[in-house]
Amino acid sequence: VKPSYSKYKEYAQMARTIFADYDPDYRAASLDEAALNVTAYVARTGQTAEQVASELRQRVEATTRLTCSAGIAPTRMLAKIGSDMRKPNGQFSVTPTRDAVLAFLADLPVRKIPGIGKVSERILQALGVETGAQLLRERVLIARLFRERTANFFLRIALGVSRTSHDGFGAVSDSRKSISHERTFGSLSSLADILDKALDLCTKLAAECEEKKIRGRTLTIKLKNVAFGVRQRSRTLAHATNDRDVIFNQAAEIIQAEGRLNLRLLGV
Repeated sequence: VKPSYSKYKEYAQMARTIFADYDPDYRAASLDEAALNVTAYVARTGQTAEQVASELRQRVEATTRLTCSAGIAPTRMLAKIGSDMRKPNGQFSVTPTRDAVLAFLADLPVRKIPGIGKVSERILQALGVETGAQLLRERVLIARLFRERTANFFLRIALGVSRTSHDGFGAVSDSRKSISHERTFGSLSSLADILDKALDLCTKLAAECEEKKIRGRTLTIKLKNVAFGVRQRSRTLAHATNDRDVIFNQAAEIIQAEGRLNLRLLGV
């Protein structure tokens, strides 16, 4: 099925209009994901956070006919994990107490924690660490084996500590680095085929960024045509990201703005 990004954006905006009723400063991570701080709304209306999440989900489905899942927790990281546990149409709540948070993390596989990718998972498994409880138990070993920044990250997530404000999305770093993926192929002029290649490259780029726990703000698209002429187009985003959908949506806009293309190489 060929993608329809204009329709995706249309429906995302319909959902975001509903999000804004509960938190005008909500943070969208991609077309289909957002973080809301409903503390003020709960205080103002007397509803529980669970009631708010249920109401929001019902309104999104009534407006768009799309279901969504929700996580309710004292931090974004825990809320995201909870939401993932109840896909595609449910919600999960973590009680905002230290004991409840540690109990929730105790048996949780480390791969379920945002910011821990396949590479980190394999390294931790080699140390006998597969759950949140084991991550906390082996904190001395982790502090000795990893760089301070990485060790601090592991220990924070073992305690359920992450950002609660909207100053970025996800427990990852904003350090400045460059990562790229490109592919050479035969002559390619169909926009749909070019976008398929771009989606594959953006998926690989986002996966590598996640594994390295970094985000980027400047997206550059490299286009080499069949006459070996090279064009590069860059765009700086409002917020740093490593989200595949965000990267691809921007890449697709850049590519489509170039008009008719006949490519032999595409890079992101």
